[in-house]
Amino acid sequence: MNPRISYLKTIPRKETCDIQAYREIAKDAYTDAPEKEEIVRKAHFLRSFAEKIPVVVDEQELLVGSMRFWRAGVGGRNVGHIIVDYRMILREGIPGMQAKIAKLTTREAAAFAEAVDAFSVFVQRYAEEAAARNMTAVAETAAR
Repeated sequence: MNPRISYLKTIPRKETCDIQAYREIAKDAYTDAPEKEEIVRKAHFLRSFAEKIPVVVDEQELLVGSMRFWRAGVGGRNVGHIIVDYRMILREGIPGMQAKIAKLTTREAAAFAEAVDAFSVFVQRYAEEAAARNMTAVAETAAR
């Protein structure tokens, strides 16, 4: 095992978000517009999460970012229900996904667009944090 991987296995899982920050973001997102459909409120939550949750980057990481959600009493497992088609994201990129969504005519299209925009914000925040830590290759990859 190389030294970088050995090091990464010794550090605590810092990608798990702060429970109090999660609660505040969820409270704001879900109480902001209670009359809206659930899918719209969830997309709004993702946007708030992407904009507000602290980002954590370790200089030894080559892949940064996490969407691990915590809820009080759940512990450290992922309780979000996000199924990501990484192949499509890598093939299409965020602009390609946004273009596909723009052609949709379903009532969920606006919520889906907001969720993808939130993903873009989240990726950009990690790119900025990586750049601030002089992790140029990681920052440039995340910014693409």
